Parts: sequence; C-alpha cells; structure tokens
Amino acid sequence: FTPGLIPSSGLFRHQKRWHETCLKQGAAMVETALWGGRILAWMAISDKAGMEGGCYWRAPFGISQRGGKIPDDLFSAPVNDEAKEIKNQEVLWEISAALTGISSPLSAGN
Repeated sequence: FTPGLIPSSGLFRHQKRWHETCLKQGAAMVETALWGGRILAWMAISDKAGMEGGCYWRAPFGISQRGGKIPDDLFSAPVNDEAKEIKNQEVLWEISAALTGISSPLSAGN
C-alpha cells in the first residue's frame, strides 16, 4: 500500500523522481501523517484488505486534504514494474527477514 506523499515523515524519501511529480502537482498531492497511519491501521485489521491479498492499495493524491474517507477512497491498483521483478522481491524479503530476526527460506540453502 502507499500512505501517499508525507514529506514530514520521511516515508517517501527513496521514491525515484518524486520531486518531479511534486513540482508538477504541487501541494495538492501531499498527505498528512495521520492519514498514512489510518491507512496502515485499516490494512492491518480490514477483512477486505485481507481477502484481496497481493494488491497495491492507494488513494487519489491529496485526498486527505479534501475530506477523504477510509476505506471509501481507497482502491486496488497494479504494482509497478520494479515491484514485479523477482530479484527486487528477493532483496526485500532478505532485508525484511534480517530486520525482523526471522530466518529466510531464501538463504537457508546458503
């Protein structure tokens, strides 16, 4: 999922070319940290999100500034090409496993 562009939190700092998008769209696409937290909470407890696993959930840019509602304004969108690359998925899994202290089936054979 994406909580949206929340410059005050640092969550978007690794997104490629985000500054180009911001310059084109302006402040209308910026979300609040509260909005991002609420989407994360919804993802964790929502039956709908759980039943539609493997989806990329998002909302229209800047919706938190226009009275957006969760889950009404959330929708499932296709993941980008970078996320579809198997090597990127494996790297993400390895980093996540290391950070959480779980064993990784990917490195079990090494």
